[in-house]
Amino acid sequence: MAAIVTDRLKLQLIDQLVTVLQDNSKPTYVGFGRSEAWNDSDTAPVPINNTDDERKFKNGLQSVKRLNGVSHVVPRVNWTSGTIYHGWDNQTTGYGSASFYVLTENFGVYICLRAGRNNQGNLVPSIVQPTGSNNDPFELADGYVWKFLYTISETEARKFMTASFMPTRIILDTDSNSSGIQIKQKEIQDNSDSGRITQVIVTNGGSGYTSAPTVLIFGDGDSAFSATAIIDSAAGAVTKVEFDNDSSTLKYGKGYSTANVSLVGGGGTGALARAVIGPKEGFGRNAKLDLKTSSLVVHCKVEGTDSDFILGNDFRQIGLINDLRKTATDSVFGGLTGSVLDHLKLQTISSVFTADKIIVGTTTGTKAVIDKVDSNKIFYHQNDNTGFDSFAIGETITESNGTGSGIVLTPRIPGFIKKHTGDLLYLNNRGAVARSQGQTEDIKIVIQI
Repeated sequence: MAAIVTDRLKLQLIDQLVTVLQDNSKPTYVGFGRSEAWNDSDTAPVPINNTDDERKFKNGLQSVKRLNGVSHVVPRVNWTSGTIYHGWDNQTTGYGSASFYVLTENFGVYICLRAGRNNQGNLVPSIVQPTGSNNDPFELADGYVWKFLYTISETEARKFMTASFMPTRIILDTDSNSSGIQIKQKEIQDNSDSGRITQVIVTNGGSGYTSAPTVLIFGDGDSAFSATAIIDSAAGAVTKVEFDNDSSTLKYGKGYSTANVSLVGGGGTGALARAVIGPKEGFGRNAKLDLKTSSLVVHCKVEGTDSDFILGNDFRQIGLINDLRKTATDSVFGGLTGSVLDHLKLQTISSVFTADKIIVGTTTGTKAVIDKVDSNKIFYHQNDNTGFDSFAIGETITESNGTGSGIVLTPRIPGFIKKHTGDLLYLNNRGAVARSQGQTEDIKIVIQI
């Protein structure tokens, strides 16, 4: 049985996930962990989507930081002179072979309603960058027809734009605190025309035409518009159909859900064309839907001075977790940052300990990996290789692969966050990332449906 998941359903799923990630009653965090090398070459394996990999991630979890924000995103397409773009087409699946929208140098987002063509009907490159914020579609000198959708603000670009993705959105309402960018997009949304015929595509040029045939469109919309067929007189064929202008505004039909095109007269036969009908909401009403949004990006910025984060050591895993719990009260954790690592206290230190070494209890045989040393405190985690036994009060611990040595005063003090709580939503294994005092991690995680 053949089946598909529609663009609308993908957007609904992304909308629901954004709602989950924005839920302040169960905040979502980016977690950082695993200080030890993956293997001899320290090559990160591909994560496995099972509960065992989730358990291992939580075993090595060091610290978490709350998300700075979340946004819908679509593939980023920078407008580039000399590139052929395709007009939006209701028969195109996904994004097609060429993009139907662009991001300009001023962070304006425009949807292409019709690509430029020469008199032979061949697509031509876009050489005039779209500008301005007209409510109506507009035609440029290269024959391309564009419609402005929205502008990406500097804040959105900084938080959510990557080399491959750019943010998209709708504006639900505006008030006195709204920016000019938001007010303009709301205006675009409110003035969109449903069911516009955005272009007429010639599917068969026919033959024997000595003059342009009359373009007739039959359907259930407002047909008070006009279009002109262009012929290649040498070939005797219809090559393209262009909408006529009314001053600076193209004469589009609107309100269509069905439409048929007939090319009548001109002395020839066989020319066929079809009408491209825009979305029922109208272009600009919902930019997320117009651009076929099926991805989101979460943003998290970790400063070198953020509390609870380890300096002078590595992390190799990044996860997205929500509904974390506090160790002491088993209640929802809602802080900005939090530490997950257990630690022990030493009553005496014979030789200093070093991060990344393995400590061993000489009495119990307990092992652990050192993540951080702070005076007489050793922050550590345990994994399947070390086992999960507990150290004992008064026993001597030493480094199996170093020179550190000391006597335990308090064997285990749990981290502020309960280690194995929360739901892991995303996991990324990577090479080692070392942290230092002046370092900032600007993390953007893209999730695609």
